[in-house]
Amino acid sequence: MDSDAVRARPPTGHNGDSASNGKCRPKARSSPVDCHVGTCLYFKIVSAAEFSGGIKTLGGGNPSSAFADQNPVRPPHLSSAQSRPVKSPNSCSNIAMERSSVRKSNLYQTTGKHSRGPRRPAVHESFRRTERDQQLVEVLVHRVRVLSLQQVTRTWWAEATSKDALKRLRLLEQAGLLHLFQALSHPEISLDAPEVSWSPGQPAPNMGRASYRLGSRWNQSPVELHCAIATTLAARSFGGHGGRFPRESERTHDLHMSAVFLRYRLAHPELIPFWKSEARILWERGGLKKEKLPDAVLELPDQRHIVEFGGAYSKTKLESFHEYCSSVGASYEVW
Repeated sequence: MDSDAVRARPPTGHNGDSASNGKCRPKARSSPVDCHVGTCLYFKIVSAAEFSGGIKTLGGGNPSSAFADQNPVRPPHLSSAQSRPVKSPNSCSNIAMERSSVRKSNLYQTTGKHSRGPRRPAVHESFRRTERDQQLVEVLVHRVRVLSLQQVTRTWWAEATSKDALKRLRLLEQAGLLHLFQALSHPEISLDAPEVSWSPGQPAPNMGRASYRLGSRWNQSPVELHCAIATTLAARSFGGHGGRFPRESERTHDLHMSAVFLRYRLAHPELIPFWKSEARILWERGGLKKEKLPDAVLELPDQRHIVEFGGAYSKTKLESFHEYCSSVGASYEVW
């Protein structure tokens, strides 16, 4: 191209368009998505041109725009590691689909600091609930609030180890049925028999002596335990209660109340269908706490039997509990 032709050319802006009013038009910005799409099309054209006619130059035969096979020109926004020929005509869409599938698979795995609320963890497609899983979740939904890993292991995984039980609990957590957490609690004490038992018509027990026995049991330092509760999803699925973590002051009490239930489950399985948890009793009362709320009640056909875990009840509290049970005509036992 001669110099006269160059002088006769009208002034152009940065983007190659004719300038207006003697000013250069600013170059339009392109998003990263446009750049990548443009790059894919750019290499497709070169590949098609080379395939159709072995053309070595583009742009109307201008030698300055020639692309050598051994040194292809790269767009300035891509490094040598990023720029490479497209493998197939649909490679861009394939990559987008792969990235979309990765995002979908990770959607429910974690919840970030700025997430929009809790999300269900991802569940492997091969996960299937077993009869043992069903029993475990039903106990947490209908009978007790919390179970420790030791209680779960000795009840449902007696032939295995706590490590195997914890692995299965984590799968149930990923399925959205359980919440696992660690809590400080007094080590579980031996519960061979209730400390106080009473039925209507019998004389009132000696509550001072009973209070001393209850309070003298707590002589060890707290330990950290793996615990599990049912989720609200499990509560909806099984028609029960869940999603409430025990308060710090309730952990030892609730775990020992679970131990009492598991003892009933082993010694008197025929009574388990009549067992009502504290959450169930509160729900039946419409959430009102106008009267004493027992830990559990056995609503037998001909009798109402209250089961209470005494913790370190004082003499006054035991006497108040006795008066309540006597007023409603229920027998009771305090563990």
